[in-house]
Amino acid sequence: MFSTIKFVIITNVIIYLAVFAEETLLGVLSLHHVVDYAFITLVISWGSAALLHMSLPFQSSKKGKVSLLKRDEVMNAKKNVLEAQKEESTSTMATIIKLAWAGVPSLIFVLIYHFLF
Repeated sequence: MFSTIKFVIITNVIIYLAVFAEETLLGVLSLHHVVDYAFITLVISWGSAALLHMSLPFQSSKKGKVSLLKRDEVMNAKKNVLEAQKEESTSTMATIIKLAWAGVPSLIFVLIYHFLF
């Protein structure tokens, strides 16, 4: 849990500093208020999570012709590949969830600012 909170804080600080540096150097986004920075931080963190989610590999069940290996070797090779894909998918999903949580503080700030001011 503390690793997720640390990830959320570090991610928000890095994204905020990157947006601030872009605004200071280039001024492309023309942000004037603090809530604009929070909204852009929200969009970047949730956009990154969405892009990572869309890039997850699908479970493919294509049958290839492997005539050189024996049946047991093929079964072991498939098992190893499936285990590696599952481990990679699990770690990617953890990053996606952390990026989704990283946008929540910005969302809360934007909503509070919107309804109070």
